[in-house]
Amino acid sequence: MSRGRPRLDVGTFGRISSRGVPPNAKAWCRFRISMDTLASSRRPGAVDSTRSNASNASWPSGLLPQTRGITADTRVSVLAADWLADTERGELAENTKRRYREVVESYVLPPVGGLTLRECTPHRMNTAVQAIADTRGAATAKLSRSVLSGMFAIAFANGAVPTSPVRDVKVVSKRPTPRAMSIEEVRDLLVALRADERSVRADLPDLVSFLAATGVRIGEALAVRWADLDLARRRRGGDGHDPRNGGEVERAGLVIQAHGKGKAEDQALVLALPRWVVPMLMAR
Repeated sequence: MSRGRPRLDVGTFGRISSRGVPPNAKAWCRFRISMDTLASSRRPGAVDSTRSNASNASWPSGLLPQTRGITADTRVSVLAADWLADTERGELAENTKRRYREVVESYVLPPVGGLTLRECTPHRMNTAVQAIADTRGAATAKLSRSVLSGMFAIAFANGAVPTSPVRDVKVVSKRPTPRAMSIEEVRDLLVALRADERSVRADLPDLVSFLAATGVRIGEALAVRWADLDLARRRRGGDGHDPRNGGEVERAGLVIQAHGKGKAEDQALVLALPRWVVPMLMAR
């Protein structure tokens, strides 16, 4: 049977004691700064006009309550800030980092940011993620769940939670059946766009024509440069196009990444352009 006062955890401090009367009230505490070191604080600065002030002054340097790391009483908003800081230090694409910040600020923090980690039960997390699915769609909900999973991996590593409360969170949604537009529908859409003054001013007819001709993502279509086109080369009955992944980076405007989504630079996809879209490109 162990006896004596319980051993302090690394980086924590014990009960703060105080004595004396104003103006010479004193306070002190024991704290542990390493795996095998136990120190007692009797700092001269822990002397003040009242016991309360002396207690506040007696916190060991570097061991203030707000700097003790992630605990069960840490709020989700603080955990999110730590996780975002980790992602910023990583080698993720700038668009991915921007999207993570957007998901945290717009979808994760509003419903659960004020909760402490001990309050984040699986039921509450499942309710929050499902609400995102109902209002913003399954894709956003799944990304929010992935973000929460990364955040609680940090909490678990710090011993703040016994297990991740989002481990078994499910996104329930009715997936719509995709349907491709018919050739007639595409033609009608392009005719309507060219006849609409607002769409013409917004330069939509050519953009939609290129999207219909290639099937690329809108970011890839907006990233097309002349160097990516080979309008003289016949390939599979059409002309060549090498789409890159364009996107918006915060404080940098529109930029072009050197690779497509999920592809290395030397794995660029080469598409055959239908001949009907070539005159439009030449006219531009």
